[in-house]
Amino acid sequence: MRNHILLIDDDPATREAFERCLAGRPFAAAATMTEGLARFIAERPRIVLLDVRLPDGNGLSLIEPILGLEPFTCIVVVTGYAEVDLVVRAMRSGAMDFLEKPCRPELVVEAVARAEAQIERQSTPPELVGQSPALQAALERVLRVALTPSLPALITGESGTGKELAARAIHSLSRRCGFPFIAVNCAALPEALLEAELFGYERGAFTGAVAEGKKGLFEVADGGTLLLDEIGEARPSLQAALLRVLEQRTVRRVGGVVERPMQARIIAATNRELPAEVAAGRFRQDLYFRLAGAAIHMPPLRDRPEDVRPLAESFLRAACREVGRDVEGFEPAALERLERYRWPGNVRELKHVVLRAALFGRGRLISARDIELEAEDAARQPPTPGEAAVRLESLRLEDAERAVIRAALDAAGGNRLHASKLLGIHRSRLYGKLRAHGLDAEERP
Repeated sequence: MRNHILLIDDDPATREAFERCLAGRPFAAAATMTEGLARFIAERPRIVLLDVRLPDGNGLSLIEPILGLEPFTCIVVVTGYAEVDLVVRAMRSGAMDFLEKPCRPELVVEAVARAEAQIERQSTPPELVGQSPALQAALERVLRVALTPSLPALITGESGTGKELAARAIHSLSRRCGFPFIAVNCAALPEALLEAELFGYERGAFTGAVAEGKKGLFEVADGGTLLLDEIGEARPSLQAALLRVLEQRTVRRVGGVVERPMQARIIAATNRELPAEVAAGRFRQDLYFRLAGAAIHMPPLRDRPEDVRPLAESFLRAACREVGRDVEGFEPAALERLERYRWPGNVRELKHVVLRAALFGRGRLISARDIELEAEDAARQPPTPGEAAVRLESLRLEDAERAVIRAALDAAGGNRLHASKLLGIHRSRLYGKLRAHGLDAEERP
């Protein structure tokens, strides 16, 4: 009965009318605040329809204890006294919707449908499935950040570990879920264009700004969440501007003078080691500390092998829906092969491997032959005699070390700390070797 609806209303006619229009859904009713809270504690419904004027008090005072017990309960306030200040108080307390009596049946059904849609948005994405301690620790942090109203957050991890999905989970689990979620890649746009995209611009601010001005993404995301992906790639001027936004909670459009309030939550994500970037002078220390107060690290898949099977099964169900096949599952040998693999591309790679297997496999079960693992297959291909001779002739110790470091960085998804662990050397020693081989200035994934 976890998803049933609880109506707290003292009017028998209202209770009877709601039960009729919500026929077919699990439904319970209470006539007082005391009875309603007792039923909520016992049954923990996901949707509460709450009257304001009850025999033993103001129904709005139930919102706080209900959300304290179950933060993601969808509360719809129902009253015959629809005053503006009452509506504002209800929404600020945490109610997600409002119905005015007498309620037409179709409006009740629509309000419940909106609540159910919100519950669906709050479900865990398939990419974040797993019971490993490392993932559960990350998800606990996701939940804690989601419960804060506006705290900025920093999500770190290798490419493919699900950083954007964690950011979306924070958004969907928070009270901001009804507002926009916007993601922007700081590495994908030139600095000047990125600044205009984030802050907006006024007419005539630069060549081509001929419109009446344009809202930036800080403004567009008002009330919601703005994800700044690849924050480690941000130039110093943008870092300074971002720090000011976080501290002042205002934005100024390019070419403008007006300070506009900024109501979005800022989440940053990166696969770089920001403490090392700070030490190298490439990232502002004050910005790092401002973001890292709520830091979440998404663990690589190789560190949580117990999650490979549930992830693969979840991806297989989704892949079968996408490609129109009915595959029952995996053969034991296929699962064993998936669990042995190191997954340099992390969860994203596993998802694509399962999709290919579902698309091109022929049996009712995915076999080991259906599993195509690119890194493993490439490693198994021996060089031809001619290629081996050329390699031996041109081989130098310096070149070999450079190639090994590059391979470690690729396997670690650009994460230098993990690359140093793969190589079995201290991180500071790896930094020295990167400088010695001229790899420090190369673009990292």
